[in-house]
Amino acid sequence: MKVLDHPNMIKLIDTVETKSNIYIITEIVKDGDLFDYIITREFLEGKFPLLLFWLFPLILAVINDFIEYDASFIMKQLLISVYYLHSIGIIHRDIKPENILITLGSNSEVKELKIIDFGFAKLVNDTHKISETCGTPNYVGIILHFLSLVNQNST
Repeated sequence: MKVLDHPNMIKLIDTVETKSNIYIITEIVKDGDLFDYIITREFLEGKFPLLLFWLFPLILAVINDFIEYDASFIMKQLLISVYYLHSIGIIHRDIKPENILITLGSNSEVKELKIIDFGFAKLVNDTHKISETCGTPNYVGIILHFLSLVNQNST
């Protein structure tokens, strides 16, 4: 984490090591993770869609545009972040909504995001082949689960 210097990566400030624990001190990101943001948005916007549609069709259209803009902003920031990591030879291997912290703007839109949790991350080079499967099972692609089973049966 010390080598990371990008606005979308959590900044490591210091580490403190005791006999039994290691404490990691990072910058503060105050508005929670992307998973909670998505769940909250879905609940709030899914609760009254018919009411909004019948009473305020223009408001509904604005909300849908806002959601699309928000999603495109988040994806752009994530792709830029992953490109940065790969350009310095780091693969994260556990990018998921719970590992993305957000800061919200005044209209509850995502203003900034930070990738966290580099526990599965690996420093690689062009000649290094990664063969182990890792990550959070619910987020790992089905093809990786299949390949893992094939590898287990072939040994």
